Amino acid sequence: MFVVLDEDAERCLFRLAEANSEATPSLLSQISASFSADEDRVVIACKGGRSLSQSSGESLPLPCYISSGAIPLSPGEHVHFGSFPALLLSVPSGVGSALQAHFHSSVSASPELCQIEVIRLESDLFSRVKGIFDTRILAPKTVSVIGVGSGGSLGALELAKSGVGNFILVDFDRLKAHNIVRHVCGIADVGRFKTRAVRDAMLAHNPQASVVCHEVDITDEPELLDLIVNASDLVFVATDNQPSRYLINEACLSAGKPAVYGGAYERAFAGEVIRVIPGEAGCYACVRQGLAPTMRSIASHQDLDYTDDEDFEAEPGLGLDVAFIGLIHAKLALLTLLRDTSSTPDPASTRDPSSTIKDLDTQMIIWVNSARPQDGELFARPMARHFVKVAKVRDCPSCGAGFDDIPVQDEFPQEHGGQP
Repeated sequence: MFVVLDEDAERCLFRLAEANSEATPSLLSQISASFSADEDRVVIACKGGRSLSQSSGESLPLPCYISSGAIPLSPGEHVHFGSFPALLLSVPSGVGSALQAHFHSSVSASPELCQIEVIRLESDLFSRVKGIFDTRILAPKTVSVIGVGSGGSLGALELAKSGVGNFILVDFDRLKAHNIVRHVCGIADVGRFKTRAVRDAMLAHNPQASVVCHEVDITDEPELLDLIVNASDLVFVATDNQPSRYLINEACLSAGKPAVYGGAYERAFAGEVIRVIPGEAGCYACVRQGLAPTMRSIASHQDLDYTDDEDFEAEPGLGLDVAFIGLIHAKLALLTLLRDTSSTPDPASTRDPSSTIKDLDTQMIIWVNSARPQDGELFARPMARHFVKVAKVRDCPSCGAGFDDIPVQDEFPQEHGGQP
């Protein structure tokens, strides 16, 4: 039997064990437990505290008892409870003693010693990230994710799993059944606002994160857009249409905030990720102006299919192809958040301090899932990527004023580093 609880429940049990001086186990009213027989799993939580999720199968409430001493384990020795099954918890005396749990399935069966897993958020949650970068850097950061469809939901979830501490999610749409094959949320979330369903998925991986949700069409709320951008360290743009992207581009340039735009082309055969850091290179409008001739038919008429909105003419496409682009989008956002920081690993880590995460010297990445040479040389080979330098376009209506020190290039630069 596997028993799961968090630190709050563990502390509560230690206090209750100290207060219980009687040898007879007493029923716990401050603790709730649920038992999943098909997984041999018990989940314990403090009543009124944070709830840990149980399995999707059938789970039953399980009475819990506590004892401050050793639990009888000899054959023929049994503790009598009001009903079975039951869980008996104890803290044996002695320095450094740990919590113990025994599962009693029936009055006649011998008690089973359980394996206990205590979820310790501070020490365990990002233990597999430490050594790559100092995870404390991201805790105070705020990322706004505008558009939480297939790509935005994946990006938000991955950034939360990487340790980003604060999020603002913006999307007016609800999750529908046809969204599920390309979204991080599932059937149980159909009918919910995407923002709130994604929030819950993020908090399931990073319960310490703060997530604010706005169920609005950001193109109708320019003042709210300005407030969101100004409150952000980075704007993660996963909307499905160009007007919204141009508006976000203008707001980010005005506030001097970096933005990372991502989207899949039709049928997710390829996609793009664009990083705009005001004052360093061209902006999103520069990309759209300069890229159309290079990409032939793709950029000239195709809105980006990075959404699950049924009102948008969503193309069929594999979720894993969208995920390739979404993960590159999230990775470039993470690298941007770590720019100009002391992103060395946690000093307590025993890993090689040289194993830090490095930024990319690029403003745009084009990823090709499936070859489509008829759309240009960029798409001639499958599973290829291209790094593109984004120069400011002369007389750009968005970044033309206020960024006069950025080098101007009349022609859009060609890609480099074309093959993996």
